[in-house]
Amino acid sequence: MVLPMRLVELDSFSAQQEAAIEGDEPAPWGGGAAETLSWSSKQRYVAALDGDGQPVGVIGALVVEVEVGDAARFPVVGLGGLIVTAALRGRGVGGRLIERMLEIAAAIGPQRAMLFCAPELVRRYERYGFRPIEDAVFAEQPSGRVEMPVEAMWRGLREDAGWPAGRVDVLGLPF
Repeated sequence: MVLPMRLVELDSFSAQQEAAIEGDEPAPWGGGAAETLSWSSKQRYVAALDGDGQPVGVIGALVVEVEVGDAARFPVVGLGGLIVTAALRGRGVGGRLIERMLEIAAAIGPQRAMLFCAPELVRRYERYGFRPIEDAVFAEQPSGRVEMPVEAMWRGLREDAGWPAGRVDVLGLPF
């Protein structure tokens, strides 16, 4: 069943809007190691609005530089913050948000998109062309650079995009 909703692009998404999507769910982000990390703010958002114009899902993106191995440094479109209100999970809202954000990401400029996710979500993102990054991935935290305790994945936004081998350093907070 297709839900009556519309997707809108936004430059910002408030904490109040996010709280409305999270509701009173005790661990809306799934708990685990990701909950202890600091995450970057996004530069662009796609929100799913219900028939009353209320947000029921959101995903964000920003452009971040990464260094891979000893020689490669390039920008990626970092996707993150995907959440759908509990009552609508499993009904295609998240997939629509991912697909729309990937369209936007392809137009932004970098050749690759990257994301972080819980291990149980890897197969979901593989359906959208993401592949696991096999090497260790590090990112900034207020206490210093840390190895990310969650899965990192990438996807080409151009046909000829590849991912080089080697340690990955996100130059900033994870997304």
